[in-house]
Amino acid sequence: MRPDANTVARDNTRARTAWARGFAAAARRGVAWFRDRIAPSHVTVRLVRASAGAAVVALAVTSFAAAQSDAGRASAPASSYPDLPPLQWIVHNTGERAEIRLYRGDGSVDPSAHRELSHLLRDARRNREIEIDVRLLRLTYRIAYHFRARSIRVISGYRSRTSRSHSHHKNGTALDFRLEGIATADVARYARYLGRVGVGHYTTSDFVHLDVRDVSYYWRSGAGPRRRGGWNRPLARVGARERDTSWTDEMDAPWDPPGFSIPTPDPTDEPIRGVRRPRRHRQHHAPHIRRRHSPGSGRRPGRR
Repeated sequence: MRPDANTVARDNTRARTAWARGFAAAARRGVAWFRDRIAPSHVTVRLVRASAGAAVVALAVTSFAAAQSDAGRASAPASSYPDLPPLQWIVHNTGERAEIRLYRGDGSVDPSAHRELSHLLRDARRNREIEIDVRLLRLTYRIAYHFRARSIRVISGYRSRTSRSHSHHKNGTALDFRLEGIATADVARYARYLGRVGVGHYTTSDFVHLDVRDVSYYWRSGAGPRRRGGWNRPLARVGARERDTSWTDEMDAPWDPPGFSIPTPDPTDEPIRGVRRPRRHRQHHAPHIRRRHSPGSGRRPGRR
């Protein structure tokens, strides 16, 4: 049976540690022999000790760097479905946790994992749930595997009620989340280069909104729990149309295809100057009609 990458990296680290200890012991014996047999001056002894100490430190640093390199290769993105590790999901509002492996060994989505995630991402406030879109889950796992994250913190999943009639949360096609230990700006930048997605970066609450749609759209928002109706700026959709038309279901796989890269600087990170998403009017039934002053209302004409 062939050992996995983590076992190989652990054995290499142990071997380098044992070799470093043996080298340090040999250096100490050499310094003792030099002091007892040749009996040089104190300055020479100090120089020899300093040289031996520097050699030991350099060896330890080299061993540590090599061990880190092996560990990095061990945790590199897998290239086959059986090698994909499970991810831990943490629901921010309820504290629920679950370690779920989405894919089977043949690459198909596990129906039991899909049901478990649909229940985990339910509307816990009203105890209602809906079947979460499979493509949304596949893209979320791809993002997590790209950053080698082990856990996903869910801010919001399915919402049975929302103030926005066009919200993707009502259909189970949107997710607000963050990856533990990964900057949300980096997550949003990577997600914008997926096809047929909506990506929003909420800087105040520090999470990323991801939804699946036919035409990609990107934005950055300063709205938060204490800043409702904050600024909301759309971002440039550079190359979005080409990605949407050429995107296939096979490209939702949990690893980056060959040649995939994000340009630097990122053109989609620039807001569209002078354009803001309009705020919703209080009169939802007729936002284009301006309420007129009626006699006896106690309000002076000309004021709103």
